[in-house]
Amino acid sequence: MFVTSPELSFLHQGSERDFPGLVGLGYELCGSYRLAPGTPRGFRDGPPLTSPESIAWVIEQSGHSRGVKEARKALPYLVSNAHSPMETVVALLLCLPVPRGGRGLPFPEMNGRIGVTDEAMRCTRRRYFECDLLWRVPGLALEYDSDAFHTGSDRIANDAARRNALASMGITVITVGRRQVFDWREFNELVSVLEKRLGKRRRAGRRDWSEAQYGLWHRLTSVGVR
Repeated sequence: MFVTSPELSFLHQGSERDFPGLVGLGYELCGSYRLAPGTPRGFRDGPPLTSPESIAWVIEQSGHSRGVKEARKALPYLVSNAHSPMETVVALLLCLPVPRGGRGLPFPEMNGRIGVTDEAMRCTRRRYFECDLLWRVPGLALEYDSDAFHTGSDRIANDAARRNALASMGITVITVGRRQVFDWREFNELVSVLEKRLGKRRRAGRRDWSEAQYGLWHRLTSVGVR
């Protein structure tokens, strides 16, 4: 039995998938999850299979093979260490270029690790935190929580301690749930908040990209990153 490497599989899929689907595949290959339809979460945990750097090397060695052109276009937008499909969806919606339907925000660290300072230890017993989407500058973390509106008292207390500890280290935490991502109006409100926090100014231009942005949002919230 012959099986292609993750890097070569990504290249081959360049001619099979649309642009967001191909970038989403890259996130999965470089992340710690595997899509698993039919399971309770829709995915399983697993170690990264490759990295953007390894994919880039294979692309450069592949000449004009089928799928290379599309894979090369997707490569600059791959970020490693996503832990779930929804983290990938949120990152693509926020950070893909505006002509591609994204909002053009700077790409974050996926599950970036922050060590807890001695001062912040007053708020938590944790030694470090991992933030779903982390922009170290200007100190902003976005956390996706599918159960954000269905939490018990212990969960609320733990989340509050986490936010307080991160705030003491200069990190503002914004938590979003499924509703904010899957409701078009609420998603746009979220984007506005993040743009202000990240110092991203919307530039008035001749072309209106709202149709492309709605198209990408509908694509990713309807069928995910497949």
